[in-house]
Amino acid sequence: MSQLSYPSESLYLDGSVRSPRGQTRFHSINPASGSILAEYVEASPEDCDGAIQSAMQIALWKAAPCLAAGNTIVYKPAELPPGTFNVVQGSGSVGSYLTAHPIISKVSFTGQVTTGTKVACSVAKGMKYVTMELGGKSPLIILEDCDIENAVNGAMMANLFASGQICTNGIRVFVPIKIQKQFEDALKAKLGFVRIGSPEDPKTNFGPLSSQMHLDKVKRYIQHGIQVDQAMLVHGGEQKPDCISADLANGYRVTPTVFSDCTDTTKIVQEEIFGPVMTMLTYETVDEVVVRANNTPLGLAAGVFGRDHKVMRSIVKRLQAGITWINTWGEGPASMSVGGHKMSGLGVENGKGGLSGCNTNGTCLNFKAIDSAGCSTSQCPNGFPEFGVSDTDDGYSYFAGPCGSGWT
Repeated sequence: MSQLSYPSESLYLDGSVRSPRGQTRFHSINPASGSILAEYVEASPEDCDGAIQSAMQIALWKAAPCLAAGNTIVYKPAELPPGTFNVVQGSGSVGSYLTAHPIISKVSFTGQVTTGTKVACSVAKGMKYVTMELGGKSPLIILEDCDIENAVNGAMMANLFASGQICTNGIRVFVPIKIQKQFEDALKAKLGFVRIGSPEDPKTNFGPLSSQMHLDKVKRYIQHGIQVDQAMLVHGGEQKPDCISADLANGYRVTPTVFSDCTDTTKIVQEEIFGPVMTMLTYETVDEVVVRANNTPLGLAAGVFGRDHKVMRSIVKRLQAGITWINTWGEGPASMSVGGHKMSGLGVENGKGGLSGCNTNGTCLNFKAIDSAGCSTSQCPNGFPEFGVSDTDDGYSYFAGPCGSGWT
């Protein structure tokens, strides 16, 4: 390895150190000598101390059963400084007012792509930070060597959880043509365990949609899949579930619906339905299915079920999605960043990425020409002026030559 003479031609490594005051310090290091060439200080909000008694969990413990029983609730948490945590009720006009207000420095939005686009345009006028977690049309790829039962369970979780009202729905289920019948048979058998009914009935495991308007929308998609797209109806349909009693007849319930022999260009495959509607598509090769899985303007989530982890990891790397799963669907620990690619969003929630998205960056480079005796005219052995970086408040004091000689 040849030694480079000029710092502009050197490779630098960044190492970070968290200071006691909550700042993050990045050291520019010459990898050949280990010398610290410069130090950047990234400012972040002051650390906050607060209650650690599972505040949100306790709030949900109290709120969920109260609301489920048909009551309203007023929740009074422990004291916070005035204006620290604010909740505003209202329609879309309230959101528009907030995003345009000059006091707002960042907007984090979760919702439809069309609404997110409008929000982003409004925020852009004020040059504000924005995080968008938008819609998806996520692919779920079943490999030929998969555990059929586990893959079917994954497909049901990806499509029926919360009655399909999840933006990460794996609605496009790609199945190898060689195991299509085996997969469909196992899926139909599993769907027999779905119970639609009253939430007071312990046997009920599938709930209603959010509103009459949304129910009508989902039914229109199902009708379109049957009449226009001419996909094969494997299970369900637009009619009300047979098991619904008279007292629940006016509810917003629909039978989980599965279409088979779908094609990539049909409406039910291309558009986000946001309901319990699964579309199955067959494929022959892995290369083929990856191309088809990515053939959408959306890129929120994707998943693969199989046995060969090397193959599955190689597929995941080629999928254009912000969230990917292997042999599971929907798992999301707090440390896992969540965010979409393409039209599915900007930025991430959760994890370190989500935290950094709530900070504004500010850096300071303390650059000084100096020698070991404090003289600013000293030269290093290679002829470059010395410089150093120091922060006596935190006990940092680093001096090094830009050529990486490391002498101080």
